[in-house]
Amino acid sequence: MNLKFIHKLERYGRSLLQFFLPQYCEICGKEDSSAEITSLCKDCLKENLEKYPNDDPEYCKICRTFLSGEKDCKYCESRNVFFETAYFLLRRKEIEKNLMNQLKLNNKKHCSVYFAMGLGPILLKIRALKPLGIVPVPSHKSSWTKRPYFATNCLLLRLARKLQIPILPILEKVSDQHQSTQNRKDRFFHAKEAFQLKKNARIINKPTLVLIDDVFTTGASSNEIARLLLQNGAGSVVVISTTRKTEGIEI
Repeated sequence: MNLKFIHKLERYGRSLLQFFLPQYCEICGKEDSSAEITSLCKDCLKENLEKYPNDDPEYCKICRTFLSGEKDCKYCESRNVFFETAYFLLRRKEIEKNLMNQLKLNNKKHCSVYFAMGLGPILLKIRALKPLGIVPVPSHKSSWTKRPYFATNCLLLRLARKLQIPILPILEKVSDQHQSTQNRKDRFFHAKEAFQLKKNARIINKPTLVLIDDVFTTGASSNEIARLLLQNGAGSVVVISTTRKTEGIEI
């Protein structure tokens, strides 16, 4: 079948679906064609979307923490950092928190597109590291039926397609507790015991792996999983998180 015809058919199908089932902006409630794709109308998207400043020289080149004019990074100095570098797509504000809750708690899967925005500027940097696989941070199996969609879904698929590398679901979460319910100190202890490699999973030839997470707050989960992957054969680990919370946290 002609490719142009297929694309026209897809556009027609989307237009027809929007006519019968219009999408409304998750912030202001306005009907807008943009909301069908990103969950936000054009105006709210322009007003609220804030990409993370990964290339800003005032941020650490490893963990992307704001240096506050200091030469050394307080985050990297305060712990053993096991990932090679980290990139973040968006700053986590109240808007991002609400959209993630809509996705997780109300199964509004179209919200995951919003959390893949900002991938373009870091794609070349990731490609230059020549990763061989993408590893998603897993949720405990008890949440699978409650949360069939995750904020990283769109990002995982888009990154795999752009880099032409596989998604490797080689991890499992053995703790049914959420990191968000832990205080700062307990997050680090919990993360050490929360994840493990699946029984038949193997990592060979010391590949560079991309670890995908939805939220980076203290970074305890991402860092401990990076350690786990290195211990089991990975050569290096690069973290990509859809959002990073920078306000009101203690490093």
